[in-house]
Amino acid sequence: MANAAPEVPDYFHDLQVANADAFPVAWAIYLNNQEKDEAIGELDQKESTEKLEGSYVASIGKFIEPVMRPLGFDWKMSVSLVTALAAKEVMVSTLGTLYSIAADEDNEQPLQVYLRQDPSFTHSLQLV
Repeated sequence: MANAAPEVPDYFHDLQVANADAFPVAWAIYLNNQEKDEAIGELDQKESTEKLEGSYVASIGKFIEPVMRPLGFDWKMSVSLVTALAAKEVMVSTLGTLYSIAADEDNEQPLQVYLRQDPSFTHSLQLV
């Protein structure tokens, strides 16, 4: 399937009208540069992908991917789930929601108090 001829940009219309003899050469140079820019963009994308594929993060993701594959996750999703574990603030907000601390405006006890009273948490757990 042949590519349709690209539309002439507005800034070329003046040249096309004022200097019809030079326009075909200028247009050919423009199209050649557009093709080169697209090819360079594709090469940059491939280079970035290759760098990412060879990174430590990719190695870790590919190592844990077999465990996550049954869930439909590739190595990228596996890495993102592992890094999400570092987001402790998400755990704290989830615990706060589960203990419904924010639902009671009169209750000003911190989450620590609730966790200390919960029998599923042991005394060996350090709460800061």
